[in-house]
Amino acid sequence: MTQYAHIDNPIPQKLPHEFQHAGGLTMGLDAMSDERLAELGWYPVRYEPLEPGALGYAPIELIGSEFVIASLPGDLAVAEQQRLEEMTCSKLQAKLAIAALGLVADFMAWKAALDPVTDFVTLAFLEDAQTWRRLDPTFVAAMTALRKTDAEADAFFELAVTL
Repeated sequence: MTQYAHIDNPIPQKLPHEFQHAGGLTMGLDAMSDERLAELGWYPVRYEPLEPGALGYAPIELIGSEFVIASLPGDLAVAEQQRLEEMTCSKLQAKLAIAALGLVADFMAWKAALDPVTDFVTLAFLEDAQTWRRLDPTFVAAMTALRKTDAEADAFFELAVTL
């Protein structure tokens, strides 16, 4: 998910649905082009690591058409962990994503191969969990069994939340 910052308050955040500015109230920011957002003062945020061993303040600068945040060592790893922890979808969305990605046969074969005794927790998750989480060990195991990369697992959730 892309974060944005406003020229008047360059703190990275999700793009708000509506925004009050000098020209009035603008709604539907999440559906606007980057060019239109820039006209309203909203720019995407990109993180760029500082040199190894750097200490101190991490500046936020508007460079061209994006804010660039110099990240202190470890900041990017923490941000990535938080991003992954926030990836969730409903059980229905997960099932729809499985279908949309053409994974039904492989997923059902993997699930059928699970042992009801030794894989009880995995089956309980698949059958009863109302929310699927990107970092849940069962989801990770399913993606591994389906030979999916981390990027493909991320894409699964990005698709699922739209369904």
